[in-house]
Amino acid sequence: MTALITSAAGKAIDLGAEIADKLNEIAEADLVEDLADALTADHPELSELLKAVLPDVEFRTLKAFLKRAAESLSPGEHLRLLAGPVADIPAKGIPWTWKAARQASLPASGALTLSLKGSGQASVRILPGPGYEFKGALGTAGGLKAPFSFGGVSVSGRRSRRDRLVVKFAHPEDTRVLEALRLDLPVIALLNDPESLLDAEKFKSLRLTTTGSVRLGAGMKISPSWVHAFDAGGVALATRLKADVSYQLDWVKTGSFGVSVSRARRGQLRLRLTESHKTRHARSLSVGAEVGIRGLRKSVAALMEEVAAEPVLGPLTESLADYRAMQERIANAVEATEKERLAVRYGRSVTASGTEAALLKFRLNPREKGAREFYRQMLTGDFTAAMTAGMHGDNAAIVLEDSVFKRLFERKITSGLTFNFPRFKIASRRALSTKLKVERGAGGQINILDAEGQVSETHVAFGEGQSMRVGSLLHFVTSPDAHDAFAVQLDYTDENMKPEELRQYIESLEDAGLVARGATQRIAELDATLGVTDRRRRPLRIDTALALSRDELLEAGNTDEDEIIRVAIEEQLKSYGRLGWADRALGRLADVTDGDVASRLFDWRDCPRWRIRRDLGIAGTRRSRAERHVLYLVYGILERADELTSFIAHWRELDRIGRSVADNAERLDEARLAELRGLHDDAMADLSAWVDARGWAVGLAREDLSPIAAAFVASLRRLSPRAAEPLIPVISWTGDGDTRRVAVV
Repeated sequence: MTALITSAAGKAIDLGAEIADKLNEIAEADLVEDLADALTADHPELSELLKAVLPDVEFRTLKAFLKRAAESLSPGEHLRLLAGPVADIPAKGIPWTWKAARQASLPASGALTLSLKGSGQASVRILPGPGYEFKGALGTAGGLKAPFSFGGVSVSGRRSRRDRLVVKFAHPEDTRVLEALRLDLPVIALLNDPESLLDAEKFKSLRLTTTGSVRLGAGMKISPSWVHAFDAGGVALATRLKADVSYQLDWVKTGSFGVSVSRARRGQLRLRLTESHKTRHARSLSVGAEVGIRGLRKSVAALMEEVAAEPVLGPLTESLADYRAMQERIANAVEATEKERLAVRYGRSVTASGTEAALLKFRLNPREKGAREFYRQMLTGDFTAAMTAGMHGDNAAIVLEDSVFKRLFERKITSGLTFNFPRFKIASRRALSTKLKVERGAGGQINILDAEGQVSETHVAFGEGQSMRVGSLLHFVTSPDAHDAFAVQLDYTDENMKPEELRQYIESLEDAGLVARGATQRIAELDATLGVTDRRRRPLRIDTALALSRDELLEAGNTDEDEIIRVAIEEQLKSYGRLGWADRALGRLADVTDGDVASRLFDWRDCPRWRIRRDLGIAGTRRSRAERHVLYLVYGILERADELTSFIAHWRELDRIGRSVADNAERLDEARLAELRGLHDDAMADLSAWVDARGWAVGLAREDLSPIAAAFVASLRRLSPRAAEPLIPVISWTGDGDTRRVAVV
């Protein structure tokens, strides 16, 4: 970049000096208006005085120079600004821009198609001050596609880079722009020499930034379809089944580098260096299928015509208007049916990214050899060498004033399943995300060490939905006693909630022991206030939340592991007892275990599954529905109890290590950082088994809280006595354009 700027500046110096001399002569002779008219005319004719000071060759050179001006300014306006004082430079500057782009698409071999694209851009702008901005951008992109009969494969790549240099000077406001150019361009041409910057008394500052990115992608899509045609009453109907599978991979790396230089006191320069790199990996899978019908409208129309021709008309001849209205309704219903699709789709995506950023501030004496070399390394983007030299304690010519180093790791996994039926949709979505952020300061100390995570699941069906979210937010350094270390959020929404449904949901919270006794009765008394029978006040949303502080969660972590497992088992048994099918399965378990289900489940916690099946008297692979329910409960209850102990152990160790490195930053090396990341990811993964909203039966059965969600919250409350306060449901709805909320206490 500096070599390019040096070459361009050298050429501009010669041309600028020549034009400056000529324009100064013109300005002194008061011929600016004549020259502006000549430059803007289609067939300019120079006056005798202009010919004397500006021969034809120089005039053509000047006109070519001004022709590159921005479209918003006329050549005459450019001339006035270039010949005028720097105080008259507009805020947007005086710009010149060059652009170029090429694109090609050609068959590579057979059905393969190759596409290539390249672009370049450069611009120069004289800014107020005056300042000078040089920008350049290069980009290349390419892709390869290979189609086949029912799908295709694609590979793509892209690379881009942008450079920007801004140099500012401090001339008196009455200095002519071209005079400033003549003095400043030689300084810009020698930017790689820090001594020249000090010698140029008008130099104020410079800033060089470079950004770039590389992206690679690959994907495959398979989309076969089948059409089945058949005859329906003399009319052809067709059913079309379409399936598709797509898989996509993406890898993106971006980076930025920036260095700024300004004057410091006592013949020194102050340098500020910033650099960041981010790498992102993503992969996604989508699988779907849909069924549609064609020709149904024609079939029904033919049937209606046949009915109309009969002599015996009686989701009729005397009442012809009624018949036609019915016919129109049928036609509209058929048309809507043809547009609807019976579809199912599953999607899953995994995204991981890592970011590193650094900020360094130095003060240096540019007359020392080591400092000059260090300066050039920074200017050319040799970050590693510059940082090593600049942070060396024995280098007296370079003083480190400040430094900040940041690391950020993020990971997100999402999956979802959607069923589209005519007139309604059933959908489920699950997401797990984790984030770890670290920042070191100038003295090597840790300024920030945060860990955040969230697991959520949502089910929506028939306008009704439930969701559960578990979030973790840990500030090891900036706020070691944060009270929002852990939170569980339970949500329920209904687009058409009736008073009875509202009471059922609150009752399920009360039965699970999560809200204060009598909440169901109090919600019945609030029916009129809530206005749930008012059709304009929909949908309703109910939020309940449990928040644990760090100390409360640590208190739970001090509980014996066997006790944690017992609590988790007992709370799950209580919650499942509210469901009919589960209660019947628990009855069978009670028969097998002589009524002590919790103790037997505790004894089975480390047993292989074959032994559990043997003790239950369930043999073979062909099992009854009741037997499947029993095994589902036993396996699920034991797995979640184990996951709860694992989560608490991981969280306790995460907190211990976080506190230790916060007190002693030297302990946070790459190995310990990787350990923290692993612990946090494991802790959030442990919660996945517990995050469970009500499934596909939402809207078909009674409105209820997920038994798994209820058991999780109840387990935490038993393990953390200080968090035993009842949850407070907050009911919100919209009416008359306002959102209203009522808390059930």
